[in-house]
Amino acid sequence: MLKSVEGIEKNVNLDTLYMKRNRLGVEKNDVECLKALLGNPALTCVDLSNNYLSDPAILDEILVKMPKLGVLYL
Repeated sequence: MLKSVEGIEKNVNLDTLYMKRNRLGVEKNDVECLKALLGNPALTCVDLSNNYLSDPAILDEILVKMPKLGVLYL
């Protein structure tokens, strides 16, 4: 029942993140709850499906700024 990805930026070698079926986007706006993803430049696969994300701004503000992201589930 996670509501943000805060603190994840400390895992700089993390390459895969599964956050399926959580509560992302419930308490904070979508960009705010995902901005910590930018601190993980090694991420190649991210699963954010089945959350409460609906703001298309996450594409421009977060996801396109992730240099190695190759697989994304929304």
